[in-house]
Amino acid sequence: MPLYPLSSGSLAAVDRFSKLIIVGHANEYGINSWTPLELAERLKAWGLKEVGLIAFKACRLGQAAYLDEVAGCLGGLVRFGWLIAYRGPVELVAYSPVAMHEITSLEDRILRGFGLKLPDSIRIRLVRGNITVNNHLSHRFMQGS
Repeated sequence: MPLYPLSSGSLAAVDRFSKLIIVGHANEYGINSWTPLELAERLKAWGLKEVGLIAFKACRLGQAAYLDEVAGCLGGLVRFGWLIAYRGPVELVAYSPVAMHEITSLEDRILRGFGLKLPDSIRIRLVRGNITVNNHLSHRFMQGS
């Protein structure tokens, strides 16, 4: 499947039942060197009006206040249910030809070798948005699984 640059209507079909995955290099201060406001404005410019979950596949975005700041900037521009990001570094590891996992620490790597993982409450950070969506992830996260 070819990749195309995002344009003004690229995200117009996304709705509250959608999961938008953003992949990039990051640290606790931002992804692709974008401030929270720059990210929010780009998403709006690409046509995003509403989304159930924005999942960041990037290192450390859930470690500090970046997700809260993105939520604040998005709040006036886009309707969204949740933001989710990893708290630490992330590495994609293949345990078999069909089993790929995001590993967030040495302990997580060891547990994954036994078919387990660290609790999501340790691995990820989840920030509530400005609309209500039914999302099993939020329930699991709040339960500490």
